[in-house]
Amino acid sequence: MNLSLRTKILTIDSHQPQTDALKEAARVIIAGGLIAFPTDTTYGLGANPFDDGAVERIFELKGRQAGKAILILIDHPQRLGGLVQGISRNAQELMDKFWPGPLTLIFNASHSLREHIIARSGKIGIRLPDSQIARMLAQEAGVPVTATSANVSGKPSALNVNDVRTYFGDKLDLILDAGQSAQAVESTVIDVTCEVPVVVRQGAIII
Repeated sequence: MNLSLRTKILTIDSHQPQTDALKEAARVIIAGGLIAFPTDTTYGLGANPFDDGAVERIFELKGRQAGKAILILIDHPQRLGGLVQGISRNAQELMDKFWPGPLTLIFNASHSLREHIIARSGKIGIRLPDSQIARMLAQEAGVPVTATSANVSGKPSALNVNDVRTYFGDKLDLILDAGQSAQAVESTVIDVTCEVPVVVRQGAIII
């Protein structure tokens, strides 16, 4: 999908996000488009995870290896219900302690999810971010939103709009510009499908 020949950039306040900007970004996502937006860590690529074409576009732009799960953000813990097979006691304790925040938990994905957003292992990474922009975006869109880092695979994470444009030029449909990222590192990732949770990536939260 190409909504325009040039990527539209909307300035947004991370503390008091403008409703109009969020609504426009949500419309792009619902229409199958691809945006970049600030999260509670670095900038992410946002799309509807249930839209095959939008997710395929993420893989193409990032040069991402097939079979890797796409991280998704939710706006409320209740959204987990249709996304995962179950929530263990360990997972609940981590959620209670660190959500909302820069902690991604890897769950066994619900059997109802499409293969293009889950790993070959049948798992999926989910986060409830400590970012009003990200949470309100998911709420406006009415679906979880992808948030894989806005970079080419293997390159440093994008910390501002200039970084995003360096990687993708005008290949995105819209960018929400909230200035420099509050965090220069990505989220910590923990696999909670095991009896003892496993730290897959040490990031913004030290576990």
